[in-house]
Amino acid sequence: MSARPPVSPPEPKASDRDNNSQSVFRTVNSGFAAAALAADLLTYAGAELSHAITRDVAFLLNDPHQQGPKLLREFTAGIFPRVNPKQFLETRSFLQSEVNRVKAEAGREKH
Repeated sequence: MSARPPVSPPEPKASDRDNNSQSVFRTVNSGFAAAALAADLLTYAGAELSHAITRDVAFLLNDPHQQGPKLLREFTAGIFPRVNPKQFLETRSFLQSEVNRVKAEAGREKH
């Protein structure tokens, strides 16, 4: 079994660096968020309540190269890069704790 080289996003042009440095990709898919974080393709920026009625929590992922939509399509199609299962589970556990935190904060604000 050969080791796969790490996936590196293309280096942005100098003019793009300033414009995209604050680019954030939002997703409610915790599986995708955990896989992207465990694979070091995106970085965690936070979580917020995305819809007050359904109480869905959106994960905010730093996406300076604006690859979030492409990565999500690859994840959905099953062609996403492999990630270490232990890292994936630890990341997913962290994201679940963030969901609980965001929902608890939203519940306190209602009362």
